[in-house]
Amino acid sequence: MIASLPPELNDHILDYLHKDSRSLGACALTCRAWLATARYHRFRDLRVETDAKLTALRDLVAPSPALGLVVRRLRIYNSISPLRCSKFPSLPALTTLVLCGCGFRLGDLAGIGVKLPALQELSMSLCGVDLDALAEFLSSISGLTIFSLAQSHLIQPLYDGVPVVGHLDSLRTLRLDNSGLPRGKRTYYGPVDWFVSTLQPQQIQTLHVIHLADPRSIPVQPLFDTFGPGSLEHLFLGLYFFSDAATIGFTLEPCVNLRTIELGHFTNQESDPRVLKWPSVLISQLNSPSLETLTLTMGTRPLSPRSNWQFKDFRALEWQSIVSTLRRPTLQNLKEFRIHGRGDKASLEAHLKEMCRDAYEQGLFRLVQQD
Repeated sequence: MIASLPPELNDHILDYLHKDSRSLGACALTCRAWLATARYHRFRDLRVETDAKLTALRDLVAPSPALGLVVRRLRIYNSISPLRCSKFPSLPALTTLVLCGCGFRLGDLAGIGVKLPALQELSMSLCGVDLDALAEFLSSISGLTIFSLAQSHLIQPLYDGVPVVGHLDSLRTLRLDNSGLPRGKRTYYGPVDWFVSTLQPQQIQTLHVIHLADPRSIPVQPLFDTFGPGSLEHLFLGLYFFSDAATIGFTLEPCVNLRTIELGHFTNQESDPRVLKWPSVLISQLNSPSLETLTLTMGTRPLSPRSNWQFKDFRALEWQSIVSTLRRPTLQNLKEFRIHGRGDKASLEAHLKEMCRDAYEQGLFRLVQQD
């Protein structure tokens, strides 16, 4: 009876087991017609948490090259010993690699591109490695288009003065997240300098910058100065615990080709007037005639929609200054001003209608519910 079902119906049934590895294994052994679909769901997204499991994956794939073609995403967590190319299986179709809590040295991953030729996206977090080892690793991935680095202060500098060389010709999206840095801690941000000196001004199209500390202590301006006048079209800027807008320490004015920008501020000081001034200061720096979408998020915890401000709280922002900026000819192509918040929208809508009548009647504002 089962054998007479159309193949697409068999696949649809097996799709419901995509998170049940044990059942997928049983299906693969039960019917040859089920093997391809069961293998796809079981191996397309793998999580490896020990060195032994990574080696076991390599040994499993080695005699079965077809299995390596199934894996699209590989996540490696908390590798105790340094990662080396010899530990990796050959995964010709892998497009995404995630490393968390892993380490490696210069030379360990120099040839990784041979085993992962289709790799396009790399994410690293809590990885304490030397800058030259990181540069060598990234340069070996010829098709890398997206790179995310969290806790970049864990990247160790070189003290002998030897310049770090490398190339990232395909990179288009760069994400730097330093939200794990303790407040007030002085640290090293060598990766930023290396990216600025290595990447071409016309390369980066999307930039995410997230910082826990005071922006004055973080070299974000070189990123804006280098990529802003070039091909940078999409910018996400998230700041945590930053209150003194009068000494912001950087400007967005070099970013003249932006199409979208998302500004996020997360702090426990909602009532501080310096916090309320922050959005208007950054919005006043916008200088891109091609800007189409502006998004504003205010909250108490980063990347947690449930901690976002109530819509009514946004009324306390300096809307007169914001409206003055929105009226500039430079922003005449702005199509949407999104505000992410929670609760009832009516009070903020009434406030926007009063304070920003022209923009409100043009339908510029969009209140996005985050409850």
